[in-house]
Amino acid sequence: MSQDTLVRRLDEFVGRAKEMVRERDEVIARIPSLQREASELRNLICLAESKVDEMLKDRPTPEASRRLEELGRRFPAAFTLD
Repeated sequence: MSQDTLVRRLDEFVGRAKEMVRERDEVIARIPSLQREASELRNLICLAESKVDEMLKDRPTPEASRRLEELGRRFPAAFTLD
C-alpha cells in the first residue's frame, strides 16, 4: 500500500469518527427533551386512568345491573318514585 492510500484511508477514518461524535452529541442533546415528553405522557396516562376509574365508579357492573333489575321486579314499590 502506498503512503497516499494510507493517508486517504486515515482521513476517511477521521472523517467517520468526527461524524460519529457529532451524531452522539445530537443524541445526547435530545435526551432531556425525550425525558420531558416521557414525563408528560406518564402524566397523561395517569390522568386518563383516573378519569376511567371515575367513569366506571358511576356505572354499575353488568352483574350489579342484573341484580338491581331483579330487585326491581321483585319489589317494584321500592324502586318507584311515587
